[in-house]
Amino acid sequence: MYSKEFKDLLAKLRPVIGDMADAFWLAVLLDPGQEKDIRAVAQALATELLDEGYVGRHILLEPPPGDKTKGEYPLGTVTYADRPGHLFGLRENDLPQHIVILGRSGAGKTNVGYLLVWNLLRAGKPFIILDWRGNYKHFLNTPEGKDVLLFPLGEAESLSFNPLKPPVNLSENQRQAYLRDIVSVICTTYLPGHHLLSTRGVEYFFLKALEFLGAERGKPITFNAIRHYTEGYPADSREKDWKVSALNILFKLTTGPIGRLVNSDSATTLADVLDKPVILELPGLGSETDRELFTQTFLLWLYYYRLAEGRSQTFKHAVVIEEAHNLFLRRAGDEQSVHDLILRQMRDLGQALVLLDQNPSLLTIPALGNTGVTICMNLKHGDDVEAAGKALTLPRENWDYIGRLPVGHAIVKLPDRWVSPFLVQFPQFPVSTSFKTPQTVRKDSRSPSLKRTVEELRSALNEAIRALPEPDRRENKEQEIGARERSLLLDIAKHPLSVITERYQRLGWSAHTGTKLKQRLLEKDLIEQEKVSVPDGSVTLLKLVSQGKGLVESWGIKVKALPKNASLEHEYHKELATRRYRQMGYNVQKEVPIGDGKAVDLVATKDGKRVAIEIETGKSDVQANIKKCREAGFDEVVVVRTTHGENRS
Repeated sequence: MYSKEFKDLLAKLRPVIGDMADAFWLAVLLDPGQEKDIRAVAQALATELLDEGYVGRHILLEPPPGDKTKGEYPLGTVTYADRPGHLFGLRENDLPQHIVILGRSGAGKTNVGYLLVWNLLRAGKPFIILDWRGNYKHFLNTPEGKDVLLFPLGEAESLSFNPLKPPVNLSENQRQAYLRDIVSVICTTYLPGHHLLSTRGVEYFFLKALEFLGAERGKPITFNAIRHYTEGYPADSREKDWKVSALNILFKLTTGPIGRLVNSDSATTLADVLDKPVILELPGLGSETDRELFTQTFLLWLYYYRLAEGRSQTFKHAVVIEEAHNLFLRRAGDEQSVHDLILRQMRDLGQALVLLDQNPSLLTIPALGNTGVTICMNLKHGDDVEAAGKALTLPRENWDYIGRLPVGHAIVKLPDRWVSPFLVQFPQFPVSTSFKTPQTVRKDSRSPSLKRTVEELRSALNEAIRALPEPDRRENKEQEIGARERSLLLDIAKHPLSVITERYQRLGWSAHTGTKLKQRLLEKDLIEQEKVSVPDGSVTLLKLVSQGKGLVESWGIKVKALPKNASLEHEYHKELATRRYRQMGYNVQKEVPIGDGKAVDLVATKDGKRVAIEIETGKSDVQANIKKCREAGFDEVVVVRTTHGENRS
């Protein structure tokens, strides 16, 4: 019976050799005794076509067909064995199922975020970016980002967000559930690791204040009001510690940048900008704990906001979350937070979440397991590699691929479209090095310098677009080129002087199969054939035309050009002469210069004897060639006539 190693080898070869891999498989099934011989052939093919010797160099993951990878939001190119293939893009129905983008710092994770945001801008889709590091403001300087709103949170003239004000149109039960969830998030954020009784005691104070203030006043409750209530509350001996802890939290929520954000009277609220492209910069909030509080309460508020709107299968809005472990942090005992539950339920509400993080081992199981699309770039730590490998359903023996990924490459899992992970290369998104605030942009939007900046950036963006294959033209071309046609094109590129019988034998094809595939490539104007005369008849050679050469080079294969002014016939006979003289024990050199800009096709040397060999196809001056060789002092001059054999002088 076939071995697992043989099966894995055929799986690696199949994207390149197509049906031939199936033929190898079937042959071994019918006659297991052939496995050794067939495996040797397959290994030779892997070495030739995949550069896969005894030490594997490439990340070899079977690529999906083009119709499985294309989407309305193009991000990169599927690759296999360093050969670019189909366009990779997200589809609209991928987004509400959520996306997780993983990768160590510097691997290209944020660059993928840029590409996704740029696609959302081009499509006119609203989004909010929770920008932990101030990485996204450059979009304001792009033509597509002219309507982007930037809010540096915590500043006096910025956005206001009162988490204690529930979204509109909630039922009374939903409203009460929302407030209790908000209180729970506040306490677990500011009292991490505290004794459960202490946390519950602080929650008790908050809920008591909400009950009192809700009955006392018919307007939204603020943290300032809760602080005032708590300061005046006559706590008994058991409640004193709870009161102190509650006042500690409330002091943070009523002072500093976070206090300005959650107690602001600004006219612009989150509900006002949900239909626009928005960047919320978090560095101005100060501590990571305050940033975490905002992101956690915002996501909870957004969930209830969508819940009030009702179920939707239509993609409405995206939230891009940098440093996602601050929201979806794995806790001891695999305890799930309210946000893990939200992640599951958001997909039915038309709301997309895009999570970016450098340490998947810190993320909760729901954050890794309940996201529809997983994009994993290079990771270093073993725990992170293991967590990502499991999220990708990558076989354990291939987990080392994750640590070998080059910058800008990722292993991608699309569970609804293709069962196995595959490799994608992402183009570098051009980031403007100069940034102007929204106010400055509005003031001098007609200035020549800004126009130049916009024009330069537009040019850079167009280069990024061109780095991705054209969806229509490239996809159609890829669909036209089958695996065996691709193998024939690659063979022509690597062995330009082989006759067709040698090609078919090398590729393991019958004459009938080879002729059929050759005819397909001729009809697609990718190759041309040429009959070359030999002393006992003629042979057929195949040559890539410009379109075929361009296609092969787009796969990352360098196509060697013929010498200047040389024909295929001339080069074929030169190769035959080279082989013949080497068989006779000569050392043979090609295109040997002899001075005055002249050269001899071949020079064969043996035991001090130097023979000049010129190939004559009837298109050059034979006597002049003989003369130049005699003047150069060769012991013998041989003229190989392509139709009548050799003449010696």
